[in-house]
Parts: sequence; structure tokens; C-alpha cells
Amino acid sequence: MGATVETGNTAILNLLTPTVLSGVTREMRIFKEEIFGPAVGIVQFANDAEAIELANATDFGLSGAVHSTDIYRAMQLARQVESGMMHVNDQTANDEIHSPFGGEKSSGTGRFGGSFIIDELTTV
Repeated sequence: MGATVETGNTAILNLLTPTVLSGVTREMRIFKEEIFGPAVGIVQFANDAEAIELANATDFGLSGAVHSTDIYRAMQLARQVESGMMHVNDQTANDEIHSPFGGEKSSGTGRFGGSFIIDELTTV
């Protein structure tokens, strides 16, 4: 059983239309890999604990977002996600690009478990 394309999944010349997939599971590529394109996989969860477990069940963690009408709850959840950058009620690409940043785990320049980024971003 595969995911369902809700919208998108087409190309117009060299433009890819935004694609939304529902019914995504943790075994699928779109769940396991970083997608640097106009695509998103929707994964259902039963409660906050399962949402956090799913968010952290990947080898990557560059940027993430939590959306909720309850800001306090969203902040509590955001603090539990293993991500270099977290956004509450905002898009994941709304970053301060003039500031140094990186991801967690296998994601983000300079953060791959090494300490060289400290030297790169520090003036002695």
C-alpha cells in the first residue's frame, strides 16, 4: 500500500508543482529522507507523545515546525523535537540566514557530530 497523492506531482517545463502525500508511513522514502523540493508527506498520529516519537524517528533534523492554536502546548512540543531550528506556527524556511545555524543528526552543514564548526564560527 502506498501514499495517496492529494495534489501536485506534475512538472510544467522545469517547474515542479507542490505535492502533498497522505497516508505516509515511516517505511516510505518521503518519511526517511530529506526532501528539498515542493513536497510534503502527511503522517497521522494519535497523541502528542506519538507525534514527538515520529518527528524524532528520522536520521535528519535540519528544521521543523509545530502548528497549534495553543501556543504553550506548541512550545512544549517544539522543545522535544530533535531539530537544529524549530518554528511555532510558521514555515520551516523562515530562518535568519545571516546567523550561523545547523541541523541535528545527519543534517545541516557543520553539525555532523564534529566540532570543526565551533572553529569556523568562532573568532579567538
